[in-house]
Order: sequence, then C-alpha cells, then structure tokens
Amino acid sequence: MRTARIVEEGPAFYHVISRVVGREFVFAADTEREQFRAIMRAVEAFSGVRILTWAILSNHFHIQVHIPERGEISDQELGRRMRYLYSQDKVDAFMGELETLRQVGQAETAGGAGTG
Repeated sequence: MRTARIVEEGPAFYHVISRVVGREFVFAADTEREQFRAIMRAVEAFSGVRILTWAILSNHFHIQVHIPERGEISDQELGRRMRYLYSQDKVDAFMGELETLRQVGQAETAGGAGTG
C-alpha cells in the first residue's frame, strides 16, 4: 500500500487516481465520460483547485491537480463558487443565513468576522 503524501502548507501538485468498485466499466460510453468531466469541472470551480490534466478510462480515472496556497475567501467569492454546484435559490438562502448569523453576533459560527 502506498504512503500518503499530503502536504499541509503551501501550494502542491497531486496525482489522483480512483478505481470503480468491482471493476465495472462505468465510463464505457462518451455520455458517462462527459457527465464525469462536467462534475469534475464544477467541483474544480467551486474548490479553487486547478485541474492540469486528466484521463478517464473505462473503470478508473487519473487527475493531475494543483492545490493553491490556502487563503481566506470573501463571502462574495463563496457565493460565486457555490453557484457551480447549487441552484441560485439555495445559494441565496445560504448567504442570507450567513448574514443573519453575523448580524446576531454569531460571526464565529458563520466562519469569521465577516468578509462580505
């Protein structure tokens, strides 16, 4: 078994591989590969991780990623990123709850002092 090579500080590059349970060919058709690619790109946009290259095979995939320097993001940036994964209604509801928590003095619960 491989030893994990996770870097805790600063930017990093990783090779990610995942195999399908039971060695089933779930990525056999172009439609499945395209769905996977769309989800992969949405998660990339949300997370701030940069996908450098990838390969999708019939029963597994490889992804080369760049993890940027860790940093705070503003509420506005969080809302923008959330739109890649969630509907506008869900994002608006979440952002409203976040603002309410900050207004009632629960900035810690909301994730900081407010960077709106």
